[in-house]
Amino acid sequence: MRENLTDCFNGDSGRAEKAKHGLYDYNKVEDLSTLGSQILRSYQLFVSSLFPDVLAYDEMMALDNNILLELSNRPDIDPYDRKAFSLALEYNKKLA
Repeated sequence: MRENLTDCFNGDSGRAEKAKHGLYDYNKVEDLSTLGSQILRSYQLFVSSLFPDVLAYDEMMALDNNILLELSNRPDIDPYDRKAFSLALEYNKKLA
């Protein structure tokens, strides 16, 4: 998803922000384990594009950490990718 949707709404940033909120509300996932690994990777990118308009930093980081934890434990992901997700999670935790 494009991070800046203002151009899609003829420069109306209020409508763009409402659209992002609507997209997040519609696509919010309660149980990350229900998503396939490729979809979960895409969901991580989607979540990161919502900062700061929809998600506050702490909320976004908490959700990102949950996604990284889930990805780092997936047996269908390449071991090097799992390690990269695990390292990213460690790094995020040190930022907090």
